[in-house]
Amino acid sequence: MKIKIILFLILNFTLCQNGSALEYYLEGEYEKLNNNFDLALFNFYKALKLDSNSVIILNQIANCHQMNQDTTNARYFYTKAFYKSNYSLENGLEILDYLESIADNKNSRMVLDTLLKYYPLNIDLKYKSLRYLYLNKEYDELINEYKDIYLLDRDNKEIIPKLTDIGIALNKKKYLEKTLLTISSLDSVNIQPLLALAGLKIGEENYEDAISYIDKAYKISKEGSVLIDLIDLVYNLKMKNLVEKYLYIYEKNHGKSLSVQYLKLEFAINDKQYFYALKLIKELIISGEVGVDVLDKLILVTNELNDIDIAEKILVNQYLKDTKNIVFPLLLGEIGIIKNDRNQALEWYLKCLDIDKKNVNIKHIIANLSESLFKYELSDSIFKNILKNDSTDASGLNNYAYSLCERPNPDLKFALELSQKAIKLQPGNAAFLDTIGWIYYKLGNYNLAHKYILQSANLDNKSEIILYHLAEVYLKLNNKSKALNIFLEILELNPKNEIALKKIKELSYE
Repeated sequence: MKIKIILFLILNFTLCQNGSALEYYLEGEYEKLNNNFDLALFNFYKALKLDSNSVIILNQIANCHQMNQDTTNARYFYTKAFYKSNYSLENGLEILDYLESIADNKNSRMVLDTLLKYYPLNIDLKYKSLRYLYLNKEYDELINEYKDIYLLDRDNKEIIPKLTDIGIALNKKKYLEKTLLTISSLDSVNIQPLLALAGLKIGEENYEDAISYIDKAYKISKEGSVLIDLIDLVYNLKMKNLVEKYLYIYEKNHGKSLSVQYLKLEFAINDKQYFYALKLIKELIISGEVGVDVLDKLILVTNELNDIDIAEKILVNQYLKDTKNIVFPLLLGEIGIIKNDRNQALEWYLKCLDIDKKNVNIKHIIANLSESLFKYELSDSIFKNILKNDSTDASGLNNYAYSLCERPNPDLKFALELSQKAIKLQPGNAAFLDTIGWIYYKLGNYNLAHKYILQSANLDNKSEIILYHLAEVYLKLNNKSKALNIFLEILELNPKNEIALKKIKELSYE
């Protein structure tokens, strides 16, 4: 192995003409390989005396000084090697890396400028120059350098976005616009500069120019995605004629693709054209598009049409085709909730659990839903399963605690134990604070109930349940005026809250 290394070093020393210099050089390399940098320097300096123009020796001396953390001499000999090499790119990049590592910005900039004179089209050097231009706040030149880099590397899709982001961040939008126009004129087949210009114009609310740039980009590229973006823009600008124009162009050139069908659906829903939206949804489903996005929109649209049964029928048919797909029973459960048929919803959610037996979110839904249906045995089994698998499930602890406390024969001791664990996990959770406060209320400890529920209300003063609990606590503390004020707050949130209306009426006549 050592013989191979020595042969390699001899080949690397072909620039050294002096035989004695070669001998000292090889001795130096040997010591350097063994990390004896002082002895290596001793031999390299002897070699340099005999061959003072050797770039290789100068570089080795610089490298040894670098290893010894002698920055002054390392800088001196790297620089000398660079100039002796007739401004070799390899040597220049080596000294640049070193000077940057010791944060010598002044000398590294000088070396970089020299290299750029000799290698003006070297992209690595141009990338290095960006740092110095930024540090010196030469922002126009920085943008210009990015332009030159792009023109040297036109296939790089990251340059234009970076150039645009930097131009905007440096508040050089006008110069950026000028630069992008120059790039576009020099590279007329690339649409990136045009789209960047469109983005600038949208930011300025100059939509006419933005539309013009995107239109031009589409005519160059014939890319359907560009036209989709243009249609979306003119729709949001309420330019109905242009929407129709570009939709016609899209369908003529690209057919009725899924992209444009989804776009039309979005527009129909936004414009509350629910019958047309339903037609589009049915077409998408027939074509095989039965993803969550389409089916969610199906539920939304049919609910708006007061005909949720349409969605239910479609989803049941889809479920029968694929009984292992959890999406269908999940959405059918949602429909059950919308129809206020909680028993039906529970049946569908149980089917979901059959498909995915470890799904914690579905377990939570089933536990809470079965509790509301007074199916306490099912609720208990699900809550216990949740907590058995994860004793730190704070929501499970809290929801089970609240459920237990609201039952006809509440287990308040166990409920309090669960609630305390939930509070320990999430002490700043408004719902959890309300739960423990309400349990203390049920236990007759109204002062502690007040402490926790007041904290809860301070965190969430828009919850009718929390405010109701707080009002009830005030009544137990014989503070009817505060209770009345809380019931009035509830009425402001929901003028149809029957409990609040009844309580206000009762308190007003006392």
